[in-house]
Amino acid sequence: MATLAPKLSFYPPSLPDVGGSYPNRVLLSVRGYIVDRANETTATSSTSKGQRIQVCFFAATPPTLSHLCVYCSDSAFTSGPCVIASHGNLILLSTATRSTSDPFGEEIYYDYFVYSADDTGATSLDRLPDPGHIINRDNVGLVASGSRGDGYAVVTLNPDPSCKRYIVRVYHEKTGRWRRKIVSRKMLPTESAGGKGLEDEILPFTSTKVITLQGSNIAWVDLRGAVLLCDVLDKDPVAYYIPLPKPLNDKNKGFLESPSDPCFFRDTIGRQNAIKFVEMDYRYGGDYALLGWKAVTFSWTIGSKNCCTGSVVDLEDVLENSESMLSLLCLGKGKVESKNITPMCAPTLCDRDNTLYLISKPKRRFLTGSAVAVDTSEKALRSVIPMSDERVLGFSLTFLHCTFSKCFNDVGDGSKIEDQTSNEFLDLSIGR
Repeated sequence: MATLAPKLSFYPPSLPDVGGSYPNRVLLSVRGYIVDRANETTATSSTSKGQRIQVCFFAATPPTLSHLCVYCSDSAFTSGPCVIASHGNLILLSTATRSTSDPFGEEIYYDYFVYSADDTGATSLDRLPDPGHIINRDNVGLVASGSRGDGYAVVTLNPDPSCKRYIVRVYHEKTGRWRRKIVSRKMLPTESAGGKGLEDEILPFTSTKVITLQGSNIAWVDLRGAVLLCDVLDKDPVAYYIPLPKPLNDKNKGFLESPSDPCFFRDTIGRQNAIKFVEMDYRYGGDYALLGWKAVTFSWTIGSKNCCTGSVVDLEDVLENSESMLSLLCLGKGKVESKNITPMCAPTLCDRDNTLYLISKPKRRFLTGSAVAVDTSEKALRSVIPMSDERVLGFSLTFLHCTFSKCFNDVGDGSKIEDQTSNEFLDLSIGR
C-alpha cells in the first residue's frame, strides 16, 4: 500500500534563538522534518537514484529538542527522515523516498547517510553503500574519526542463531566498504553473574539501545538484563556479556520478562569508560493509577567486577524540594501532593549533571504534557517544559544525546542545563 510522510513532518517548530553560541550538548529528535531550509550547517549528497538531497541542523538548548531538516526536490518521502544514531561529530540518518514522477508507486528507495562536521564547522553528507541488512537504533553504533586514525566507522551487531556468537558488520569511511565478522561471546565474571564466566550457556539477547564508549568500544544494551561490550575495531574482537543488576522487585521482574517495552522502566547511558543505569520502581493505586516512584541509579566501569549503586530518588523528596515548580505539574486546583501530580515515567538519563528526564502526562494517549528534568543529586526538579507532538503517541521522549552542535563553536563548557519554565508548547517528540 502506497504511503506518504505524515503532514506534520513538513512543519518544523520554531526554536528559541541560541545566539552566536551553540550548546555543547543537545537532545536531538529522532524524527526529522521535510522542508527546504538552509543555514551554516547545510550539507548535500545524492540518493541511491542520483537525486540531490540536503540536510541541515537546528539547535536548541536542552530540554527543548534540536532537529534536522531534510529536503530532496526530486523525491517524495514515504515517511519522515529518521535519526538512527549520533556520536561525537557524527549523525546517522535514514530516508525512504519515491520518485516525484510516481509518488504513489510501490518502489521505495531506502538510503542511509552519515552527516558529519569537522573541527572548523564544515559539514559533509556521505551516503553509505547498501548494507544488505536493516539498520536501526537497536543494532547500530558509531565510532568517531580519530579513534584509530582511519576515519569514522558504522557498526551493526546481530545474533548468530546459536546465541553463543554474534555477527558484526563494519563500514569503514576509509575503505568505503562493509565487512562482516563473526564475534565470539565471553561472559565477564562480574558479581551479578555470580563470579562465573558462562560462555557455554545459551543466553538470549535482544538489543534495545546502543551506546559508544571510549575509543572503539561499543555497548549493545538489552535493558531486560545484559550488556554486550565489544572493541569493534580490534583485530580479533570479542563480545563481553555483562549482566545488568537484577530487577528491583518481582513486579518489575515480571514486566521485564514480558514482550513489553523495557524503556518504561529502565534506561542506560555511556560516558568515556563507564556505563550508568537507572531503574524506576513505580507505586500504583487500587485502579492502577500511577501514584509515585523511586528511581535508583547504578554505574559500572570497564574492568570492574561489580556495579555501584549511585543515587536513590523518591518522588516525595522531589516534591518537597521543588515547591516553586509544582504548579506546572498539578492536576486541577487540588492540594499539591503526589496524588494530584501528573504522572511521571519513562526515564531517560543524561550523560552529565546527574539529570534524569521523565515524561509527565495525565494519560498515555494525550498529545500534550511536559518534559521534566530531575536533579538526582539535589532530589529536585530542574526544569519543566510543556510539550506537544501530534506525530506520535506514548510516554517516551524520542531523542538522542548529541554533541554534534559542539563542532560549531568553542564557547562555553555546556556543563549546566539552565532551568527553564514556559507556558509555550515546545515540539518535543513523544513515543517510540
